[in-house]
Amino acid sequence: SPDQLGAPTYSAYLDAYANTLRPQFICYDHYAIMNDGSHRPDYFQNLMLIRHSALSLGVPAWNGILSLPHFAYADPTEPQMRWQVYTSLAAGMKGISWFTLFPQGGELGAKSAVFDDKAKPARLYPIVKQLNAEAQHLGRVLIRLTSTGVYFTGPTPQGCEKLPPGALLIPSEKSPALMIGFFESSNGLAWALVVNIDYAQPAEIQFTLAPSIKSSSLLEPGDALPRPFNPTDGAYRLTLPAGDGRLFRLNRS
Repeated sequence: SPDQLGAPTYSAYLDAYANTLRPQFICYDHYAIMNDGSHRPDYFQNLMLIRHSALSLGVPAWNGILSLPHFAYADPTEPQMRWQVYTSLAAGMKGISWFTLFPQGGELGAKSAVFDDKAKPARLYPIVKQLNAEAQHLGRVLIRLTSTGVYFTGPTPQGCEKLPPGALLIPSEKSPALMIGFFESSNGLAWALVVNIDYAQPAEIQFTLAPSIKSSSLLEPGDALPRPFNPTDGAYRLTLPAGDGRLFRLNRS
């Protein structure tokens, strides 16, 4: 409430926090996946507000995500873990933390997180290990990029923007709901991180490029360098697993 925030809105509170403390980075958490399979409807709006605050300050933003079942929150599946990581990266987050590595007990009640209550690797351990490796690999590129826009296809979440017609990467009308984060390097190279925001089903994606973009390259988590990603019958096609994302370099020449 405004009384709790000391500000009329959450956005105004973030502005006051940033302008008062001038932090070196902004780190927050927003556990969003519920044990009935749904997610909190303001998850994406919160990502956008934190992104805006960090960009206005010129500092990195980090997101803490759910890895511990507690209260009404889920014991997340691998696609739900991927969804949390890749939506964060697409929103320009420069760091990921996990709530939590170890079970907390007490009122949270959980016996297992990434490790169990005997400090042994639990179910999520190999998933987090893989996602850490992917985020670190893609992060070698993403850390040097500036987020220039975040858009959605399909139903637009509250507080977010629909992909405009003049975007550099344009999914077909048949493509499922996507989140697309656009980035630019200091020397003007354009990038796009495309995320399947359905953590239950894979997505068959087809897209074209703006006339100013001559070709695209795909940086997979295991690739040392982006590799050419060529169209088939005039369109670019790929399958995105549930909750997963892919990073494309958009080449102007």
